[in-house]
Amino acid sequence: MRRKYEAIKTLASALVFFLIFATAIGYGFAEVKTGNAKEFTQAGSQNITQVKWLIFTDTGFSYERNLVIKLNAKDIKESKLVGEDEVEIFIALEDLNGDHDNEIFAYFVHPYFCGAKGNCSFKIYMNIKGKLKEIGPPIVPYIPIDEKGQQDIAGVLNSKKLGWNDIIIGKFIYEWNGNKYKAVMQNDSVK
Repeated sequence: MRRKYEAIKTLASALVFFLIFATAIGYGFAEVKTGNAKEFTQAGSQNITQVKWLIFTDTGFSYERNLVIKLNAKDIKESKLVGEDEVEIFIALEDLNGDHDNEIFAYFVHPYFCGAKGNCSFKIYMNIKGKLKEIGPPIVPYIPIDEKGQQDIAGVLNSKKLGWNDIIIGKFIYEWNGNKYKAVMQNDSVK
């Protein structure tokens, strides 16, 4: 079952990347690789942003993972009513505000946390002395994560608002509003 799931994820990842890239080019976007980051420029715009794509793990970051599990214990318990499979929680860490403490990106994969199209709950937390505060928008993107934890749907931009890095998730760019992230731009050309 796990091997079939991994094969489907890999195929879906390749398909999504192709569709996003083809759609982006068709609507006046260009992609320039710069090391591990990518720069996107919109035709006619002077705004150039580097993206650091998050790398997720479903086994690492045990301290942060346990905090996420503790905070979401009720939903995880209820998920057992939906199916026997364990909830997979993919974790990525990144310092968004320059305080040298990583924020936690959590992506929940299980029928309880996912919609009919495979879009699953994605949450962003700030760790304040062992207590998590959700700072991300309530979104359910489809993030195809390969066996190395890599993907190109969720990333951190080098642009900032109020000292916090902007983030990109799918076709949305989110900015910090002083309390949490809010969507500020949508590129409808990306499906």
